[in-house]
This record gives sequence, structure tokens and C-alpha cells, in this order.
Amino acid sequence: YAIGMAIYSVIQMLLLSCAFSATLFYMTKIKTPKWLMLLFLLIYIFLPTNAIMSFSSTKDIIFTAFFIFVSLLLLQMADNPEIIEKFKFCFVFGLCFFFNIIFRSSGIYVFIFSSVVGLLIFRKKIKKLSVVILFILAVFVIYSGPISKSLHAVKYDSIHEMLSVPIMQLSRAATFDSQKISSKQKRKISMYIPTYYIYSNGTSEGISDGMKNTFNSALFKKSPTAFLKLWFDIGRKEPLASIDAFARLTIGYWYPDMTYRDPQAYHPYWVYNMKFQKSTVGNGWLLVQRHTPKMMKWLNNFYENLTYENNYQKVPVISMAFSSGIVIWMVLLYLAFCIYKRAYKYLYFGSFLLGTWLILILGPVVLY
Repeated sequence: YAIGMAIYSVIQMLLLSCAFSATLFYMTKIKTPKWLMLLFLLIYIFLPTNAIMSFSSTKDIIFTAFFIFVSLLLLQMADNPEIIEKFKFCFVFGLCFFFNIIFRSSGIYVFIFSSVVGLLIFRKKIKKLSVVILFILAVFVIYSGPISKSLHAVKYDSIHEMLSVPIMQLSRAATFDSQKISSKQKRKISMYIPTYYIYSNGTSEGISDGMKNTFNSALFKKSPTAFLKLWFDIGRKEPLASIDAFARLTIGYWYPDMTYRDPQAYHPYWVYNMKFQKSTVGNGWLLVQRHTPKMMKWLNNFYENLTYENNYQKVPVISMAFSSGIVIWMVLLYLAFCIYKRAYKYLYFGSFLLGTWLILILGPVVLY
């Protein structure tokens, strides 16, 4: 298991390093000022999260690497739309987008969203681009269908993940505004979310895990419209509760100065050390222990303190390098600048960024 984990980690590190290198290579091609390239290089080398996340097996790091590759390809299309006529580019484009999709369950939705925008923008190349997009979709369907089935892939019920926001909104309304909600509606909420009441315990407002993990998926599948009607009725009766629950759950994705560790999510920004659990047959976790060489103990201690003490937050400006909330404002500024300059070709890339963010804010938690 340790050897397997080591191989996985090295492959993941190489992919991320390759993505960073590809970024610098692209910057060289478009004649980016050397001082700016040097700044990016230093960020890639010394921003601690790059190293910590590179060997994380519980985060979407391979997805992130291919996210960078796809971004660079979309920028190349904007620089030179004629490149889509080249088979080599289309092959690499399709390959990178396919791997981007399969390494994150919501990746397919981002792909469809950005593809619609791309087809509208590159109307002159719509035939060629349509063929590439349909080919990627076809390969994905084959991969997620017969190929996955033949390899006995584990099926995962993601209903409770997809409904994280409604789950939090209903839990908040039933907990803090229970007097405004009928006892019948409250009973219905408890049928869908048995642990809705823990929303008020001071550690669950920023993460949906405690509530979504008990969500009655079977009852939802029996009649999705009944759940949606309940959600709509509660939302109409308590709109501020719904807005508050959504904003609290997603605050880290749009508020740059969010304080971490988040006291209402009971979880660190990222995980550096794993606590060990005994694995039972067919159940539990098998965790591989990481051993640090003596000469690297200082670096291990630095990463551990950074992860759990969050000292970087005491340093103005530098702390923004660790903020996921500042990213969306950079994206919105980029989109506004493209529209202002009428550089519409670059909105295909922008839609890929925006689509990913929109999917993320519908998720169960924001930690980083």
C-alpha cells in the first residue's frame, strides 16, 4: 500500500509540475515580461500550499493540473482561432478536457456550460468545434458507462452532495425560524434531514457534512417534487434564512478576508496529517503512514504549523495568496476587462473559470 501511495503521489506531483511548466512556456510564447514570469515561478516554488496539496490524495489535484492544461489551450484558441483546424491541437484539447472531466464528478457540467459559450463565440469554427465537443462527450459516456462497469467501478450516490445548499437552507430555517414554520413542515424537514438541528451547534453552519450525511436519499428519489415543493415553500416563507444559509456556506468563495480556520466548519483549511483508523474488511479506511527524514523535519514542522495554526493570516497582503475568496473577484475583473476591450474570444476561457466557481458554490463546504 505504501509503494502504491508513493507511485500515486509522484505521478500527481509530476502532473502538477508539468502544468506549472506549461504555464511558464505559454507566457514565454506570448512574450510576457520577465519580471512577471519570475514572480509566477517564485509563487509556484515557494507558495507552501502547492507542495502540501501536491501529495494530497483527498483533493482534486489531478483535476487541477488538467484544469491548467485546458485553460492554456483555451487561451491558445483565443490567440489564434485557426489552431482548431489542426488535428494535433484538437487531439490534445480533447485529451486534456476528458481527463479534466473524469477527475471531478461535477466536471461534466462545467464542460457543457463552457462549451455552449465557446460555440457561441467561435461561430465561424462551429462545425470543427462541435465535432471535438461531441467526441469528448461520446468518450466520456463510454468511459462512465460500459468501461467503468466492466472494471467494477464503485457507484456513488451524489444526491446528498448536489443538494447541499437546500439541505443547509432547510436546516437553518427549521432551527432558527422554527416558530414561523408549521409543525407539519418541520416534521417533513426532519424526515429528509434527521440531524437538521445540529445546524445551531456553532460548528456546522459552514459545512453541510453533519446534515447531508444523514439525508434521506431514498425518500427524495421516491418523490423529488415533494422535496422541491417543501424547499420552495420554506424559501418563500423565510427568504432571509435561505440567503443567510447559502451565504454562510459559501462565504469562503466570495469573501477574500474570511478567517481560517473556520470555527463553524470544524475542519482545517487543508489536511496535512491524517489520524489513523483501523481498517475492517469491507469497511473503514486504510491510511498509509508518511515518514519524514530527519533532515527534513524542519520543513515538516513548518508545513504542519502552517496548516493548523494559520500564521500566514497575520501577514497583510501575503495572506491573500492563501485566499480562495479573492479568486472570483480576479475572474470577474478579467471578464469585465474582456468585455470592455471587446476581446470576446477570451470569454471561452473565462466561462470555464466562472463555470467551475458556480459549481463549487453549490457544494457541501468551502475550506480552501
